[in-house]
Amino acid sequence: MAETNTTNGAAPEVPEHHFLRFLSRIGDGDLEVDAEEKLRKLLKEMTRISSRQIKASGGMTIQLTLVSDDRRGLEVDFDVKIKMPKRKHAKSTMWLDKHDNIVFESPRQQSLFGDEQPRAVREVSIQTNTREV
Repeated sequence: MAETNTTNGAAPEVPEHHFLRFLSRIGDGDLEVDAEEKLRKLLKEMTRISSRQIKASGGMTIQLTLVSDDRRGLEVDFDVKIKMPKRKHAKSTMWLDKHDNIVFESPRQQSLFGDEQPRAVREVSIQTNTREV
């Protein structure tokens, strides 16, 4: 049940920015310090990745654990987690041959020379008659 104001029976007003003041006092200010450090780390990594890619996506979670006791006391603990953006990288395509060995060329791809070994390339030279002008 909400407490009432003795003068008019209404619930007392909550001070402006009460939630922000609440957050600033958790862990004697450690929540703000931890969150700031992790946010800067996340933003630095996002900037680094997005400079090479179109977009970078990450996240930050602040979890508060509240425990009350029978004397109206409230214990508050926190955890700050960040999810770093995934780095994009090239993918490789490989195949398995009929003996389940990894091969780097498709076994279904026909060779230009069939099953024969490629023939040696012979040297071709062009002789031109040029004259100086």
